[in-house]
Amino acid sequence: LLAAAQEGQVDFTMADIDRLSRKVPQLCKVAPNSPLYHMEDVHRAGGIMGILGELERGGLINTDLPTVHSKTMQEALQVWDIMRSPTPEVVEFYKAGPAGIPTQTAF
Repeated sequence: LLAAAQEGQVDFTMADIDRLSRKVPQLCKVAPNSPLYHMEDVHRAGGIMGILGELERGGLINTDLPTVHSKTMQEALQVWDIMRSPTPEVVEFYKAGPAGIPTQTAF
């Protein structure tokens, strides 16, 4: 976060990170912070959109903003958040693995 803020010339410090960490819950603990779970596990559990959905349910993000693939984040979450009545296409998407084969280990 600090590097991205510096590159974007945004005033963002360790104090800001500390303040945010006290408000935003830890939603997932994946490698390298845990040897048990990897990004593949995050994807199969609903991916980044699932994490954003949890943040939205907690009132922690503004979903009125546009994204690169949807008119708004709310629109994207309506389709891709696995916790909201997902379509068969979305369920299949989150089952994906290398070459379309789900695995039990990291890539």
